[in-house]
Amino acid sequence: EVCTGSSGLCPVDVGQLWGTACTADDGVPSTCYGKICIDSFDAQCAEVTEGERPHAHRAYNGRRNESEYHECTALMCCTLCEVLIGNYLVDGAPMTNPSSCSDCQGSVMYSSFTVNGVTNTIYIGAALDGSVLADATQTCIRAEAVNQSIAGDCTPGQFFEESVGKCMDCDVACSACTGPSNLDCTGSCAHGAADARGACPISADQVSFLPTTTTVTTTTATATTTTTTTTTTTTTTTTTTTTTTTTATTTTTTTTTTTTTATATTNTVDNSATDSVSTTSTTTMTTTADAATTNSITTTTTITIATTSTTTTTTTT
Repeated sequence: EVCTGSSGLCPVDVGQLWGTACTADDGVPSTCYGKICIDSFDAQCAEVTEGERPHAHRAYNGRRNESEYHECTALMCCTLCEVLIGNYLVDGAPMTNPSSCSDCQGSVMYSSFTVNGVTNTIYIGAALDGSVLADATQTCIRAEAVNQSIAGDCTPGQFFEESVGKCMDCDVACSACTGPSNLDCTGSCAHGAADARGACPISADQVSFLPTTTTVTTTTATATTTTTTTTTTTTTTTTTTTTTTTTATTTTTTTTTTTTTATATTNTVDNSATDSVSTTSTTTMTTTADAATTNSITTTTTITIATTSTTTTTTTT
């Protein structure tokens, strides 16, 4: 089982079907369980007996797991097992090179404890989980011989874990699956949609935390600032009255009006300014002769300066 290179995720380690024949680390035949080749019966006996009886009892054909003396609670362990060369009668049947074991012992040791009214028993020295005995349809699980499930026994929301012969629940992220993780979901996810890796969200909350696509729109706005300054001023009136006594009877009225208008140069860059100066000068001379002559000269000068300045600033963002 290797990665194919088509994805950053390696495929699920399926393992071999439980009970598949394999060779253990000590070179002795054993069986697969839980994706490993479990310790051989010989290795288990050596462990349990601390090396005193390192050989598991064998059937006459030499197969350890087929011995009728093994139990899930304890294996039958011997000091010596050998192959007898030649032809023999075994239980009335002829056999060539049968196996024979001597000084064998199977010790059942256990400890029981009760918690909250529930009693549990632990068997010390029991056969390892996954050990297959004479009945090849069963395996030892927690010191009991258990019939293994088949794929047809699984219900919706479960998958068949063939390496241990069990129907196991799918991950909560899956509505159906082929394996134990949220990467093994088939069909639709239980919550939301799968990500780019094919992993389903593990909860509805996780779906709500998923990043959403955000579109940012930048609008270019033109801001125009107009400042208008108007200055209107200055009216100056000067009145001069001169009274002179004469004997002539004459009435003379002279009015002189002078108007001067000057317009400033207009410069346009971003600012515009227009200045106008209007000057009006009026001189009135009135002479009235009566019994006495009064000469009155009234001069009125009005200067009006109107300045309008407009500044336009354009800012583009």
